[in-house]
Amino acid sequence: LEKLGLKRMDVAKVLSEAFCQQIFLDGFVHCDPHPGNVHVRPLKDNTSKPQLILLDHGLYRRLDDQFRVNYCNLWKSILLSDPIGIEKYSTSLNAGESFRLFAAVLTASTWDQISSTSFQHASRDKNSFREHRAMLQGHAQRLLVDISQLLERLPRHLLFLFKTNDCLRSIDYALGAGLTSCVTTALYAVRGVINFEKKHGTWWSWCLAYIQYAKIWIKVSLLQFYAHFA
Repeated sequence: LEKLGLKRMDVAKVLSEAFCQQIFLDGFVHCDPHPGNVHVRPLKDNTSKPQLILLDHGLYRRLDDQFRVNYCNLWKSILLSDPIGIEKYSTSLNAGESFRLFAAVLTASTWDQISSTSFQHASRDKNSFREHRAMLQGHAQRLLVDISQLLERLPRHLLFLFKTNDCLRSIDYALGAGLTSCVTTALYAVRGVINFEKKHGTWWSWCLAYIQYAKIWIKVSLLQFYAHFA
């Protein structure tokens, strides 16, 4: 990337925006974004900015509106550390009483990290990521039966989103993306709720979605400010 004159954070931002647009707004998702299928090159008219190139278009999934808004609301609840919302929207996605485990699998975090207001699951450097991954592997081995039973209950296209999230998470950490993916996910998830409420909801539900967008924007802005000066 450096030889191309591209910044890693710019590449991470373009990648996050492209897939958040597909998942949370369009509902038509490329589900195999491993490094071999994701290429970048400089834009022709601005060589300091990256252009994303996706290859291998044989594995897409279309998300219906109700599933998509439930998924948007789930991420919104996770990013607001709202356990009631997490339980509600996990249940809507057939996770039932396993909502804590479901949220942990989705975010590759522990429930304590998810329920904390400090965004502990949002940003990790490469060293802490290795330690975190080793810890999660230990948890996964102990909870293998529970995780297997959970995955059997989930809609098939949600399993493909798990695969997509894992691929993107690996690329993010390789790029040292820090908060980039988390911030993008937060804002696009709430935009997905806003668009749905504008089309299908009431005036009040639309206003409430905007208020929640503002809360998340303030939260992630403060987090970015703190991370910049930490």
